[in-house]
Amino acid sequence: MEKATVIGAFGFFGFHLCKILLERGYEVVGIPYGNESASYKEDMMNEIGRNGNFQSMPYESKAEFLEDPGVIVISMYDWLNLDDHKNCLQSVSSIIEKKDWEGSVVLILPIELAFTEDCIAESESETIMKVYLPTLFGPYQPERYIFQEVILGKTDSPDPNQEYTGDAIYCDDAAEKVIELIERGKAENFVLRSNCKDNWRSCAELLGISLPESLQSNHIINEGIQIESVAASVSNKEGLARQRRSAIRTICEAWNL
Repeated sequence: MEKATVIGAFGFFGFHLCKILLERGYEVVGIPYGNESASYKEDMMNEIGRNGNFQSMPYESKAEFLEDPGVIVISMYDWLNLDDHKNCLQSVSSIIEKKDWEGSVVLILPIELAFTEDCIAESESETIMKVYLPTLFGPYQPERYIFQEVILGKTDSPDPNQEYTGDAIYCDDAAEKVIELIERGKAENFVLRSNCKDNWRSCAELLGISLPESLQSNHIINEGIQIESVAASVSNKEGLARQRRSAIRTICEAWNL
């Protein structure tokens, strides 16, 4: 049985990656970092924690999983938007520097870093892969993202400059693609792109979000990063409906309704 260790397992992307890995028959060790997606963690644990192939382990015990971690996926998609992102970067660096096991390391990064000279894991190791993600949507999207803010009724006039609006991908589809890249076994750098043009705007319009005629301009991706097209498994309408249902369920549970 294939094994994967996911650091940031109860972040937005980390959770969906764990879920899809388990569906594919992987043995998964999930390690949370900080309080990412804290409002949804109990629901996330209920959804994947009952799977006999899933084991949750505290971050402090990372020395134990380094003995036989399988592929290590470090989901920094959520971390870099948190207040303690500097500690996150230090932790990632320490894990990679101490790498003395067989297997690969996959770094999941926000797409903004694909446009800059980022210094994360600038290693020549042939076992480190970077995957850059645009805005993801779907169940358990954090409240700092525009779609979730609108769904929760927390804003009437969101600022599209607060997040990447150049593209959007449904969370499970991004997880499926990352697993496909892992199974290819090539430690290269990739950016995921929806095969639907202007997909962030399409989702925003379904939520009734008023937008300026022009959003973010097309950024130039750094040299050496390959573009991977991601096909949609569900329509944007259905993906947002699933996100809305999970948000309503969490609210009802919090209020014991």
